[in-house]
Amino acid sequence: MKHIEEQFYNDVAELLDCIDHTYIKRPYSIKTRWNNRDSGNGRYPGNGIVRRYSANMIHVQLHNPVVVGIFDNSESAIAAIKLAVAFK
Repeated sequence: MKHIEEQFYNDVAELLDCIDHTYIKRPYSIKTRWNNRDSGNGRYPGNGIVRRYSANMIHVQLHNPVVVGIFDNSESAIAAIKLAVAFK
């Protein structure tokens, strides 16, 4: 069974049709601007960034399709991305 965070990032990659996204399990618990710059885990080349900071704080900053906001849960973030993809 996949980790919840991994499943979330893979679901977003599938919605955005981002084939070069790869989940990378990090050995540390705190993300900083220096240790979280690899492609994957929220970076979607050509689309933007989606970050899952916790179960109730997901930051979406996409430019293709356009979705910007902070969401209270994974389901609402996925729903917003699905809606934007449908109208793209």
